[in-house]
Amino acid sequence: MSSFIKGNKIWHRIEKKILISEGKETEPGLCGAFTLDSTVRFILDMKISAKSAKMIFISDANGKRQEFEMISDCDGNFFAEIPMKSICEKSGLFFYEYLLNTAHGDFYVVRDNADFTEKIIDKEPNGEERFQLLIYEKRERYPEFFRGGIAYQIFVDRFFRGGNEPLKSDAELNPDWYGGVPAYFRPGDKEFKNNVFFGGDLPGVEKKLSYIASLGVTTVYLNPIFLSSSTHKYDTADYMQIDPMFGGEEGFRSFMKAAKKHGISVILDGVFNHTGDDSIYFNKYGKYDTVGAYQSKDSPYAEWYNFTDFPEEYESWWGFKNLPRVMSDTPSYKKFLFGEDGVIRKYIREGICGWRLDVADELSDEFLEELAASAREERADALVLGEVWEDASNKVSYGKRRSYFSGKELDSVMNYPMREAIIAYVRHGDMWKFLRTANSLYYNYPREMTHQLLNLLGSHDTVRAITMLAGSSSEGLSSDMLAEKRMTQEEYKLGVKRLKLAYFILATIPGVPCIYYGDEIGMEGEKDPFNRRPYPWGRENHDLLRYFRKVGRMRRREDAFADADFEIMYIDRSILVFERRKDDDIFVIVVNRSKDTYSFSAKGEAQEIFNQRAESRFDVKSMSAYCFKINKDTKYGVMPKLKISDEK
Repeated sequence: MSSFIKGNKIWHRIEKKILISEGKETEPGLCGAFTLDSTVRFILDMKISAKSAKMIFISDANGKRQEFEMISDCDGNFFAEIPMKSICEKSGLFFYEYLLNTAHGDFYVVRDNADFTEKIIDKEPNGEERFQLLIYEKRERYPEFFRGGIAYQIFVDRFFRGGNEPLKSDAELNPDWYGGVPAYFRPGDKEFKNNVFFGGDLPGVEKKLSYIASLGVTTVYLNPIFLSSSTHKYDTADYMQIDPMFGGEEGFRSFMKAAKKHGISVILDGVFNHTGDDSIYFNKYGKYDTVGAYQSKDSPYAEWYNFTDFPEEYESWWGFKNLPRVMSDTPSYKKFLFGEDGVIRKYIREGICGWRLDVADELSDEFLEELAASAREERADALVLGEVWEDASNKVSYGKRRSYFSGKELDSVMNYPMREAIIAYVRHGDMWKFLRTANSLYYNYPREMTHQLLNLLGSHDTVRAITMLAGSSSEGLSSDMLAEKRMTQEEYKLGVKRLKLAYFILATIPGVPCIYYGDEIGMEGEKDPFNRRPYPWGRENHDLLRYFRKVGRMRRREDAFADADFEIMYIDRSILVFERRKDDDIFVIVVNRSKDTYSFSAKGEAQEIFNQRAESRFDVKSMSAYCFKINKDTKYGVMPKLKISDEK
């Protein structure tokens, strides 16, 4: 049997024209996620002889097995055309395998996780070897405003001082915008409050909207802006009030009006898994007129929190006592958020286009579904974006499989897996991580979600992109050391080159590229809070800024980047080539991370749309990236450019 397995190869594929909905055929591309009303044709390209073949589907929810016989065609291949409704009545996650009956016995066709291809085995496969199938319900209307654009994330206190907001009594101001170090916790510091501000505000963001728009940005994602005592504001004090130090209600309304004039949509950060202990809901320090949960068991908010020994012992987020955890499925809490006059509806009515949900994996599926429903009732194309760090199609959180993409919960997630893959490839040449990550995510995710992924290189929760790409290791360094740590000139120069390549990839793969404020001008920084320094206005890296703007113009010129199919054509440690294909147009992205020059040649004219040149042969120089536009009949190739000595 082992010789039979080693000597034969089989290909599993899903035909491109297979999605049959409302009597029409569409082209979803190769994927493992389909709408409930579709019919899918699964095909085995056979290079071996088999008597029969069947597909076996296993429900992730209850383990139920279903078998479907496959039909043999005249070429000896097998296929099965299966309505998704015959597998499940509602949305669901399934895993499947092929079972072949041959003259040598029974064999299974499963996935080879090493390179995301197929393999033949002679025993029942384990769960990790099976192919994945996600069946979901199609939304009536998707967030078209988001897809195809560029997002920009802003940590408001550190972006720009635009107004003259009063300093709160419990806050401190660091006046050193250009040299100040964000306050950070030191071991043993029991008085640390994280209340040292730099003075950035919403009027400041408003004054810089023209700058933001120059990057091609269509959506601004704001870190929390609600009233709280901290600079990061993930310890909400009052969801119904914009922090006065950020400009208050008036500053928010003015900013929203100005953003609309610039054609920029706004999404807010919703922190609904926990509140601050210094809040109108908990009121641990008696600052507010309300009776908080900490003060009395008769408080209207008491049932929101889980006290183990009232009032001092209570469940908190990751053990941080200043962040009491909310039992988010409590009916009164959900009414407060999702009701007619609730938080979700209030800010959509005031003009925002959606929400980014903090720690989405700590909120139940039912909570997410109700949140999304309330948002979509107010705005049919509202975006509900989750903070999920792993593959969101099959994530297990706290021992439970999550259902983010059934069609009723999240529209998309922050694409941290591709962030890691891009950085690993650009910095280390890790082609396998890039290949496996891209192939698995874009196979597992529904196409609508794929094209709405928030693609990022950095965020308020990660080391700065340029530092990740070229900085030295920070392992074992104390916070005092990290506060002073800077890249060398050589590291920074290399980091700029690598950051250009990384952003080019980010802007051309499926999804919406997101720029974390300051990455576009090369801000460096280690982990939180050193990745949250103020934006150094007037001290930008203009070469890098011009590059980001140029990439933004290219992306905005070509509508196909919003939803074109994706396929990796070639990858090794030196060069990456992938296609984005839509209708008759093909965009070939070539990224050269090596020291050598490569040659791109096409049989016929090709347009290099990044630099806007039209030729049939181009030099792809060291540490550079290009995007070629060709038609479907054009043949092209990418080869190392021969040295003069070699040509002789």
